[in-house]
Amino acid sequence: MDTIIEKREVPAWVEHIITRKGGLNPFGKPNFRVIWGGNRTYLVGGMFKDVTTFKDAEGRDRAFVMEVPDLRTMLRYHPHRWHMELWMGPEFYGTQEEWFQNTWDDVAKLHTMGPYPTEGDYEHVFYLAQCPHMVPGDKDWCMPCQVGMGEYIPLEENVHVLEMQIYALLKSQDISKSAEMASLFMREHIKRNIRNKVVGERVRGAMRPKIATQPTSWQDGTRCAVPEPKAHQVLQVPRKSVSLGFNQVGAPSKVEEKKNAKQE
Repeated sequence: MDTIIEKREVPAWVEHIITRKGGLNPFGKPNFRVIWGGNRTYLVGGMFKDVTTFKDAEGRDRAFVMEVPDLRTMLRYHPHRWHMELWMGPEFYGTQEEWFQNTWDDVAKLHTMGPYPTEGDYEHVFYLAQCPHMVPGDKDWCMPCQVGMGEYIPLEENVHVLEMQIYALLKSQDISKSAEMASLFMREHIKRNIRNKVVGERVRGAMRPKIATQPTSWQDGTRCAVPEPKAHQVLQVPRKSVSLGFNQVGAPSKVEEKKNAKQE
C-alpha cells in the first residue's frame, strides 16, 4: 500500500521576504529557502530489500525477500513540517574526485549520493515546530517533542521566526569552527554545573535530619512556643574566704583556734 505524501507550495510573498533577508548566491539562487517536508527528496543508492510475491503450484500466495542494487528517491526531512535550508557551495562537498570516491558502493556498483552537485546544494538549518508542554522557565523541549520534532505550526504566521534565524546565521558566518566548538563546550559546562548544583541541593536536603518541634508550654492552634533554656546559677563565694595566695574556704579562724585550744 503506497503512502500518499501531502505536497505544499511556499507563498510567493514568503519567498520574497526570505530572499530579501538572505540574498542570492553566485548562481542567482537564494541563499536561504523554505520548503515543505513532503516536497524535499534526494537520491539514495545502495542495496534495497524488495518483496516479491507469487503463487505456488497449489495456488497459495508465497513471498520471498531479495536485495537489489538501486538508486531511489526518498524523503529527506519530516514530511509534515516547514523546513528552512541554507545553500552550500560546491567546495563544501569537496572535489568531484573526492565525491565519487567517497560515495561509491562496491557491493551495489553505483554512487550512493547521485551526481556531484556542481552548483552546490541546500542543507537543512531549521524547521518550524513547537513544544506545547513547555512551562515558564523551561529552555529545552520535552523529550517526546525532541524525538518527534514537536507539533506543527503554520508558515504564514511565523515568518518572523525564520527572519530571526536568518539574521543569527548570517551573524555567525564569521565565527571560526574552533570558536564555535569552544562556545558549545562552555555552554554545556555551564549547564552541567547548574545541574550538579541542583542535584547536590536535593541530596543535601534529603539527608538533612528532620527536627520536629514538640509543644512544651502553650499552643493556641497557630504556633508553638518553646521556653528559653535557663542559665546555670553561679554561686558567689564569700569575700573573706578568698585570698590572693590560696582558697581558705573551710579553714578555721583565729577565734575558733583559741576556743578549740581551751577546750583541749
